[in-house]
Amino acid sequence: KYSTQHYTIIFNAFVWMQLFNEVNARKLENEINMFKGLLQNYVFLVVMLVTIIVQVLFVEAGGRFTSTEHLSAAQWLGCIFIGFISLPVGVLMRFIPTPSE
Repeated sequence: KYSTQHYTIIFNAFVWMQLFNEVNARKLENEINMFKGLLQNYVFLVVMLVTIIVQVLFVEAGGRFTSTEHLSAAQWLGCIFIGFISLPVGVLMRFIPTPSE
């Protein structure tokens, strides 16, 4: 049986993948630079910041309520790195040809 910490890592990595995918989803079609205009989109930045704060609170302070356990700094970095991988994957996916309508 897996530990609560194991499930916390999976949950945390999943949320970070979603956060980085939100950055990817800002640009449509074949636009490569998903960071263009990022700092001018205040609503997006606030949503990202609130999501990150809530995620940290869920993992670090949620306890039995969220069925999570404290993660070490290395585990946090590992989860964030796994989420970060979605950025280059999103760029690569833009090079996959799709049929035009």
